[in-house]
Amino acid sequence: LHDALPIFAATSVGMYRSLNAGATWSLVLNGNYVDAEYRPGDTTRVYAVNGGTFYRSTNGGASFTAITISAGSMNTNRLSMAVTPANDNCIYIMASANNNGFGGLYRSTNGGTNFTLMSSTPNIMDWSTNGSGTGGQGWYDLAIDASPTNSNEIIVGGVNSWKSNNGGSTWRSEEHTSELQSLSSI
Repeated sequence: LHDALPIFAATSVGMYRSLNAGATWSLVLNGNYVDAEYRPGDTTRVYAVNGGTFYRSTNGGASFTAITISAGSMNTNRLSMAVTPANDNCIYIMASANNNGFGGLYRSTNGGTNFTLMSSTPNIMDWSTNGSGTGGQGWYDLAIDASPTNSNEIIVGGVNSWKSNNGGSTWRSEEHTSELQSLSSI
């Protein structure tokens, strides 16, 4: 067990790290955390997010530093993130706004040193399939993943699914309305 990689538990009472395959745990960050990711191919770099802050560790999660995502107020209530082996310096941060709608998609191309707002419209967290409404379920339905072979291809899941092929600058709805309509006619 002494050669096991650190594992992390993102919990509502803190970020915990285990150095012995989960036999014991140490609190490394206080707060309510929803996601933790290793930098692809590098177990010394660990990223974590909570309601509105991105954290980066360069020492295997022994300690973390808060990194500012946006120069302005992000006005968020939850963050989710994605990394990709297609570009190990690329990190995506999906933000749910305080109204639970789309708070923005942020991307770092330098390992989390700084972030750029890629888009904040349409409201891809909304209940509508075209993103024209307000609000949403971003407090609950908020998932993002990046392709392992193309760092510009990302999928976001909320009430509906959305896809971007250009790093989050524009979005295409991936909802399943036609499949649901076919099923309802059976």
